[in-house]
Amino acid sequence: MKHLILFILLSISSHIGYGQHIRFTYDDAGNRIKRELVTIQEVNTQDRKMQKFLTGNNLDSEITINTDKSSNLIHINTKDRKLQGEYKIVMYSIAGYMVLESQLPITGYAEVDISQLPKGVYALVVTNGTESKAWKITKSE
Repeated sequence: MKHLILFILLSISSHIGYGQHIRFTYDDAGNRIKRELVTIQEVNTQDRKMQKFLTGNNLDSEITINTDKSSNLIHINTKDRKLQGEYKIVMYSIAGYMVLESQLPITGYAEVDISQLPKGVYALVVTNGTESKAWKITKSE
């Protein structure tokens, strides 16, 4: 009996979690002219990538990030000179949209200009192929 109740509850919850909604369209006189089934889906596929990047790892000891509020620059420097050029720099908005993307140059030092970005909170993600590290960047001016 317990298994049957558990099975029924799981079946019902899976249908509720599917997230469908029926939308009706009306003309100027108030008559319903269209009925459509709207399936609620994940709007932004960047969210999964962002979650993957926000895990901790040992890139903390290899990369230093400094910000310069007066010039809207983010300074990125690598300590490991062997891995220069293999680092990918990506910046995401708080909504999960990619707003900047670049490669770390051969010198191991990069300046990311964020002057064109609006005020807000961003995630700066640096990846070296297998590992990645994210920093929270808040632009206030």
